[in-house]
Amino acid sequence: MSNITVKEEDKSNRFTDFVNKIQEKISNLTTLEIKTIVGEYTIENSEDVVPLPNVQFMVMHSKIDLIGGDITTNMSRSMMSQEYAWVREFHAEKERKAHQIVQDNLKAIMSLYELYNQTKTVKIEEKDTIPIAEAVTTETVSTPVTPTTTEDLGSFGT
Repeated sequence: MSNITVKEEDKSNRFTDFVNKIQEKISNLTTLEIKTIVGEYTIENSEDVVPLPNVQFMVMHSKIDLIGGDITTNMSRSMMSQEYAWVREFHAEKERKAHQIVQDNLKAIMSLYELYNQTKTVKIEEKDTIPIAEAVTTETVSTPVTPTTTEDLGSFGT
């Protein structure tokens, strides 16, 4: 058996990269933005919403400071009418779900960090292996079946 070894320098760089990625993700999780858009639009630069010309376009946009707890919601004036109550409720539901997603993401990040910390010194050993062709054998057994009457053939015998 042979041990797969990783240079200590490589381990340190991987761990540092991993920690830096976690720190970046956590810092990005301090502000949560939720947008609800009603109307015709295009997306530019992977996130910029650009309304199409000459069409009705309405936006609800919430920004939640997860550290301070402040919530700022902006919406088009026309969304205040009773006609769009369902859109306001939809947006509020997205805010509620977003809080849970952020909490779940933080738990997942911390779990990954803890798992990495626990396993970064584990050495992986290769096991002796048997080639698949030798390990798997097949045997074909053929037993002829001879019906004794045409009833045994079912619908095929008629």
